[in-house]
Amino acid sequence: MTFFTDFQTRQDLNLLDRYSNKSVYAVFNSAKTAGASRLLEKMFNNPLTDYEAINLRSSIFKYFQEINIQFPVDSQAFSIAETYLQGGGVGILSSLVSIVRIATMKMVGVSEEYNLRVGQIQSTLKFCIQLNELVSHIISLKGENPVSKELQNAREVLGNQIEAMAFESEKISFSKMVSYDRKFRVRLNQHLLDLVDLTHHLDLYIAVAGVSRTKGFSYALAQSADNNNLSIINCKNPLVKFAKGNNLEINRDKNVFFLTGANMAGKSTLMKSVGIALYLAHMGFPVAADEMIFSVKDGLYTSINVSDNLAQGYSHYYAEVRRVK
Repeated sequence: MTFFTDFQTRQDLNLLDRYSNKSVYAVFNSAKTAGASRLLEKMFNNPLTDYEAINLRSSIFKYFQEINIQFPVDSQAFSIAETYLQGGGVGILSSLVSIVRIATMKMVGVSEEYNLRVGQIQSTLKFCIQLNELVSHIISLKGENPVSKELQNAREVLGNQIEAMAFESEKISFSKMVSYDRKFRVRLNQHLLDLVDLTHHLDLYIAVAGVSRTKGFSYALAQSADNNNLSIINCKNPLVKFAKGNNLEINRDKNVFFLTGANMAGKSTLMKSVGIALYLAHMGFPVAADEMIFSVKDGLYTSINVSDNLAQGYSHYYAEVRRVK
């Protein structure tokens, strides 16, 4: 089931603005790879509605926060390898023809493409070696690992198929180029693309966990929608420095609030804080609160920063009325 929301709500809560460093997305976007940033955006656009799936994702972030490791994969080498592998899926004959053409051009003095292919193979080897070290390190750690199956599968591919090589100083011969190109772009291409996807996820897990650790966030506990409750302790707005926290509790018998106060007292900030926390909690992300328990919702709609529309003759008041309707 889809979590329903709309553009107005995303604007009210300042959730997703890739080009601003003052959005909730920007708070968590400290990943090293472009693929992890795209994955983060995808998660922001698709909150979860299954409480078990939410708790599973939260447990993954929490696990990486506890083991406190850094992302060791060279982002430049990884980017080159990713582009190279995405151009794979070709047949053995196509791979061989491509390599022969590149080698022939080098023989007649045009070596740019030859050097490029050598660099792509070296970058792919470097990526595989670094990922293997990362995966092996995580597997060796004690404790319950929520992504152990994915890591074991990755180590099997890396351990059985990718031999270590001191590639920095080694000159790749034509025969080795043929062998590696066939391996990377033909025989193991789909396996390696799966490892690229795993790398995006590991990068994002480590990045989000690092943000949570640095900012002192916590992980919400999702419950079935039947429970119809929301409890937040010391809820803050993650975009406000030195924010003052507030407690909030909603249940079947108490589900309407009248929020009053002087101008600039923080009423809108409080509403945004709760909205952001509820949205992030449905993503399985850490929230700016000491503790949070919630039952999953169908969606979230807000009406905070509604603008007038003079072109259509809507006053600010009438625009708010239409929005509430």
